[in-house]
Amino acid sequence: MASGGMSHFPSTDRYASPEFDWDRRALDQLRDGRGKELAAVTGEELDKTGNIELRTWITLLGAVGDAKADVYCYEPSWHHGNAVVEWRL
Repeated sequence: MASGGMSHFPSTDRYASPEFDWDRRALDQLRDGRGKELAAVTGEELDKTGNIELRTWITLLGAVGDAKADVYCYEPSWHHGNAVVEWRL
Protein backbone atom coordinates (compact mmCIF):
# COMPACT_ATOMS: atom_id res chain seq x y z
CA MET A 1 0.00 0.00 0.00
CA ALA A 2 1.19 3.51 -0.74
CA SER A 3 -0.35 6.89 -0.22
CA GLY A 4 0.55 10.38 -1.27
CA GLY A 5 -1.03 13.41 -2.83
CA MET A 6 -1.09 13.90 -6.56
CA SER A 7 -0.46 17.18 -8.28
CA HIS A 8 -0.51 19.72 -5.53
CA PHE A 9 1.62 22.64 -4.50
CA PRO A 10 0.96 23.38 -0.82
CA SER A 11 2.13 26.76 0.45
CA THR A 12 2.98 28.04 -3.03
CA ASP A 13 1.39 30.43 -5.52
CA ARG A 14 0.50 27.35 -7.64
CA TYR A 15 -1.71 25.81 -4.93
CA ALA A 16 -4.90 26.36 -6.96
CA SER A 17 -3.34 25.11 -10.24
CA PRO A 18 -2.90 21.31 -10.07
CA GLU A 19 -1.35 19.40 -12.99
CA PHE A 20 -4.36 17.15 -13.66
CA ASP A 21 -3.18 16.09 -17.13
CA TRP A 22 0.14 14.86 -15.68
CA ASP A 23 -1.74 12.90 -13.02
CA ARG A 24 -3.94 11.23 -15.63
CA ARG A 25 -0.92 10.26 -17.75
CA ALA A 26 0.77 8.76 -14.67
CA LEU A 27 -2.36 6.75 -13.87
CA ASP A 28 -2.50 5.56 -17.49
CA GLN A 29 1.08 4.32 -17.13
CA LEU A 30 0.10 2.34 -14.05
CA ARG A 31 -3.01 0.94 -15.74
CA ASP A 32 -0.93 -0.09 -18.77
CA GLY A 33 1.71 -1.86 -16.65
CA ARG A 34 4.40 0.73 -17.30
CA GLY A 35 5.33 1.27 -13.66
CA LYS A 36 9.07 1.11 -14.31
CA GLU A 37 8.68 3.98 -16.75
CA LEU A 38 6.92 6.07 -14.11
CA ALA A 39 9.49 5.08 -11.49
CA ALA A 40 12.22 6.57 -13.72
CA VAL A 41 10.76 10.08 -13.44
CA THR A 42 13.28 12.49 -11.97
CA GLY A 43 12.87 14.31 -8.70
CA GLU A 44 12.99 17.56 -10.69
CA GLU A 45 9.96 16.54 -12.77
CA LEU A 46 8.08 15.40 -9.67
CA ASP A 47 8.75 18.77 -8.06
CA LYS A 48 7.81 20.69 -11.22
CA THR A 49 4.46 18.90 -11.48
CA GLY A 50 3.64 18.98 -7.77
CA ASN A 51 4.02 15.23 -7.42
CA ILE A 52 6.83 14.85 -4.89
CA GLU A 53 4.60 12.65 -2.72
CA LEU A 54 4.50 10.18 -5.61
CA ARG A 55 7.85 8.96 -4.30
CA THR A 56 5.91 6.70 -1.94
CA TRP A 57 4.14 5.21 -4.96
CA ILE A 58 7.49 4.76 -6.71
CA THR A 59 8.73 2.79 -3.71
CA LEU A 60 5.73 0.51 -4.15
CA LEU A 61 6.55 0.16 -7.85
CA GLY A 62 9.86 -1.37 -6.80
CA ALA A 63 7.83 -4.26 -5.38
CA VAL A 64 5.14 -4.62 -8.06
CA GLY A 65 7.28 -3.79 -11.11
CA ASP A 66 5.28 -3.61 -14.31
CA ALA A 67 2.15 -5.32 -12.97
CA LYS A 68 -0.96 -3.68 -14.38
CA ALA A 69 -2.93 -1.61 -11.90
CA ASP A 70 -6.64 -1.21 -11.51
CA VAL A 71 -7.35 2.51 -11.35
CA TYR A 72 -10.70 2.78 -9.63
CA CYS A 73 -11.07 6.52 -9.70
CA TYR A 74 -9.38 9.85 -10.14
CA GLU A 75 -11.05 12.85 -8.61
CA PRO A 76 -9.61 16.30 -9.23
CA SER A 77 -10.32 19.04 -6.74
CA TRP A 78 -9.49 22.73 -6.79
CA HIS A 79 -6.04 22.13 -5.27
CA HIS A 80 -5.00 18.47 -5.84
CA GLY A 81 -5.94 15.14 -7.37
CA ASN A 82 -7.09 11.98 -5.55
CA ALA A 83 -6.78 8.48 -6.94
CA VAL A 84 -7.53 4.95 -5.79
CA VAL A 85 -5.29 2.32 -7.39
CA GLU A 86 -4.83 -1.41 -6.73
CA TRP A 87 -2.34 -3.95 -7.97
CA ARG A 88 -3.66 -7.52 -7.84
CA LEU A 89 -0.59 -9.69 -7.47
